[in-house]
Amino acid sequence: MGGLFSGPQCRTSDANAFQFIHVKKASAGSSAAFFYDTITQNRVVIFSKTTCPYCDIVKCIFSELHVPFKVVELDKRNDGIQLQYILTEMTSLKTVPKVFINGACIGGGSDTVMLHSKGRLLDLVNECTSDSVMEGRCVFL
Repeated sequence: MGGLFSGPQCRTSDANAFQFIHVKKASAGSSAAFFYDTITQNRVVIFSKTTCPYCDIVKCIFSELHVPFKVVELDKRNDGIQLQYILTEMTSLKTVPKVFINGACIGGGSDTVMLHSKGRLLDLVNECTSDSVMEGRCVFL
């Protein structure tokens, strides 16, 4: 893949399996540094746009589960285009939302709804710590 990122893409060919994203920390103050710091310092991060109904659904799911989450509204940030580019480079998808749990991308709106409907979403939040994700010990199935 090259660029700022190393490691596998967010989604594998198996719709029920997710792989980890490993991000090289970029220079301080850059969009990439903000991205890295945001996904590593927050248990749940939703990259969203204020006009996206799928983003609202994902936010509602985490709210109903009483899981604290950080929202990054791309259309409200000066570097929103750069952040969207970073997300697209990582996932090969241009759409939002993009949801990260403990530093790992679990996918978008449909993926989050699927995990929630299978009863796995809250388990992922509770089972995985940032250290276990970054060390590859936590697997999203």
